[in-house]
Amino acid sequence: MDLKIFFDNLIKETVTPQLKSLNFKKQGNNFCREIGSIIQCFNIQQSRWNHAESKQFVFNIGLIHKNTYQQINSHNIPSFPKEYDCLIQTRSNQLTHGYDFWYEITQNSSLELIKNDITNDFIDTIRPFLLKYQTLENWSDLILNDDKFIMSPFVKVHLLSELGLKKEASVFWKNFYNKSKIPQRSKSTTRYPNGKEIVEFSEPKINYDLVKKIELLASELNIELTEN
Repeated sequence: MDLKIFFDNLIKETVTPQLKSLNFKKQGNNFCREIGSIIQCFNIQQSRWNHAESKQFVFNIGLIHKNTYQQINSHNIPSFPKEYDCLIQTRSNQLTHGYDFWYEITQNSSLELIKNDITNDFIDTIRPFLLKYQTLENWSDLILNDDKFIMSPFVKVHLLSELGLKKEASVFWKNFYNKSKIPQRSKSTTRYPNGKEIVEFSEPKINYDLVKKIELLASELNIELTEN
């Protein structure tokens, strides 16, 4: 059995119809849709360790709030943004399984069984997630309980402010500011052609550029960083 053909048919019969029904557009293994001020992205990632006998893959999901993106970045939003362009990122397995689960197809896999697994994950978890977070007003729980999501501190404080969660934004930014003033060691790894690696750590120091950026944004968002 040709696993590439198996995989292509699997995606064509499960993922694509689910996302097309939500008006996602498709480019290769990337999907994107725009709903007012929100952009949602979906990506199918294949494992780098795939081979003729086994193919593993996972789904990546990303969210963009247009106004926040423009505040954070000096460039415009791409015409067809990818998941890695997004302000908030997660893997669907964190939503469906709560851990780093990857779908796998082998020479002995049943197309119908894995189709059912993916379809059920969409119906039970992925589709409700995409529908819920197509409006910014519903993002507050996602941002406040962000253990399953990747977002920079700058994105988080912007979104908290955008949602009117001024107290939460202030507490978060003060804590981040105080942590930034603690000297940290940086790590560098040198890899040689023979496979040898040398890891070195710098002396602990404060990243004053980061501290300045935090202070500037606090001023823009009217967040007081020092106690009265």
